[in-house]
Amino acid sequence: MECLTETDPKDFLKAAKKWSKTEELRGLYEAADLRELIREIWNLAHQAKAEGKWLLLCTNGA
Repeated sequence: MECLTETDPKDFLKAAKKWSKTEELRGLYEAADLRELIREIWNLAHQAKAEGKWLLLCTNGA
């Protein structure tokens, strides 16, 4: 969570482009869509940090 909250939002697209090329996501999602997902997770991480809570991210391979 610390790493995510320290990430600059201007780097989201760069990360999303790399993420969209992974074996699991290639051809399923556009980088722009993943950028928005990263932004939502980033916002949740900031909220959790401000409230002294943890952030649990679960992914489903289905």
